Amino acid sequence: MKKIKINTSENDAVVIIGISSTMKDYRLSWFLNKELSLKLFKQKDLDICSDASKKKFSFYVYEESENLISYYFISNRNQESEILLQEQKKIDFFLIIIGTKATTGNLLSKIKNIPNVQTAFLINTNTIKSFSNLMEDIEMHLMEINKIKKTKL
Repeated sequence: MKKIKINTSENDAVVIIGISSTMKDYRLSWFLNKELSLKLFKQKDLDICSDASKKKFSFYVYEESENLISYYFISNRNQESEILLQEQKKIDFFLIIIGTKATTGNLLSKIKNIPNVQTAFLINTNTIKSFSNLMEDIEMHLMEINKIKKTKL
């Protein structure tokens, strides 16, 4: 089976923004698209297998091909109130930005100005113990999505 890997290299920056908001994922993604000029698109929910159970979390993707930047918007809580990253329990959503030109610029201030966003802040990847596991889960999920797309063609 051909392995698809998230396009990261040693030169790629990985930026994680934690967002606390009372909004539903689809509503916040709409505001993020509008305020940040993104085109986040809802994908199949991200499946996380742990303790013999499968948990599903909302998952949105936008690939900015001209700047080689990928955006992943992921819910930290699912409908059953399970938490994706236990070490970030107070966060409702993550915006993960990967690419050689990935910067925060004025993203944080724009996100903070979205109605019903309580806060948004940068998260150091070194503070998330399971970050590499999360990235592997995202890679596997993207492989599955691409496989499904190819079979539909």
